[in-house]
Amino acid sequence: MRLHSLAVEQFRNFPAKQLSFEADARGVLICGTNGIGKTNLLEAIHFLLKGRTHRTLRSRDVIRHGEGQASAALTLVSDHQLTHQLVLRIRKSGKKEHKLDEKAVPPRAQLVRRFPLVSFFPADLQSLYGNPVLRRDLLDGAMAVVDQYVHTWKRYQSVLKARNALLKQDTAQQAAELLE
Repeated sequence: MRLHSLAVEQFRNFPAKQLSFEADARGVLICGTNGIGKTNLLEAIHFLLKGRTHRTLRSRDVIRHGEGQASAALTLVSDHQLTHQLVLRIRKSGKKEHKLDEKAVPPRAQLVRRFPLVSFFPADLQSLYGNPVLRRDLLDGAMAVVDQYVHTWKRYQSVLKARNALLKQDTAQQAAELLE
């Protein structure tokens, strides 16, 4: 899958911006001086492909200051020359409209499998030296593009939760026996 074009309106610092990418490019290089919005463009791509932003919990935070809504559109071309368009509109009220080829976007897990994207942002560097939970989250996000990983991960989380509940129950019983 290759990027063909990206358009954003009222997204972060951009009133309006359109980019086109070369059809046969093996990669895309976005460069410029500090503060012009390189990370904001990457955030728009990430948001469109993952269904959420990596910077904030509230989607409406991507709306340019003083505006009522933001939008982003991404056109992708597959290796078989099939074209797909993802469109995202976010209103100040928090309402989000996310479409793929003019239809409602499928659940996030399906979106991630259909358009695999592994992103690494400067804040992710904290995961190398910080809390192990951050490292696991980073690796889980990267592995989510592997077909069976999401299903296996959900099953693991369920088993882990059940195990922890049993351990707590067993510990409570042992404490009660000691008090008798």
